[in-house]
Amino acid sequence: MSCFAIFDVDHTLLDGSTGKELAVMCVRRKLVPVSVLWKSLALYFRYRIGLLPQSVLQTGIYTLRGVSLQALSQVAEEIFDSHIKPKLYLRALEFIRKERRAGRTVLLATSAPEFIVQPLADCLEIEYLLASKFEVEDGLLTGKFEGEPVFGQGKEQKVLEFIQSQNADLNCSSFYSDSCFDLPLLKRVKEPHVINPDLTLRRFARKRGWPVYRLRNVAGNRDIHGLQNEC
Repeated sequence: MSCFAIFDVDHTLLDGSTGKELAVMCVRRKLVPVSVLWKSLALYFRYRIGLLPQSVLQTGIYTLRGVSLQALSQVAEEIFDSHIKPKLYLRALEFIRKERRAGRTVLLATSAPEFIVQPLADCLEIEYLLASKFEVEDGLLTGKFEGEPVFGQGKEQKVLEFIQSQNADLNCSSFYSDSCFDLPLLKRVKEPHVINPDLTLRRFARKRGWPVYRLRNVAGNRDIHGLQNEC
């Protein structure tokens, strides 16, 4: 039976939020009004303090109704090298290398939209990605999720379904996350790892004796090729 190393993305693999970076660039490109950026920042703040119900996520997505998925995907690809890749934590990359050496298969599981995170998965040669998807009609976003977002208990459920489909086992798997919203899944794996946690998760991790890491150093403009066959 195979085992997985599961990684959240925002604030876990990288310093910051992929969604926030995308929102800023989309406003600059005039793909969305500036109000979308302010709402994105409000969601980001609520996420970081652990007060983000799923219903609020849906409200935030509705502001993107009518925007071209192709245009968003193109922006996501364009900002990867300049705004996402430089913010990758060097030690997080080392965690990935360590997990691969241990024989675990890497899986990204994130509430971020799939089209934002796919360039990162491709860069790190990560085959498996679970990310939120937006409903699309005639190439335009409807303002709704396609299915449930990969968030909170929704992330737990999607990971469980995926693990089952791969004939794998969470009892030999690990999970790295920064957020209290990931507690349902952190409680299920053999090896929970807490990275730059919010206050709620930090307190819980201390009670459970889980390892807590403070990551600071990022890739920046350095060439990270060769660290572990990443981009």
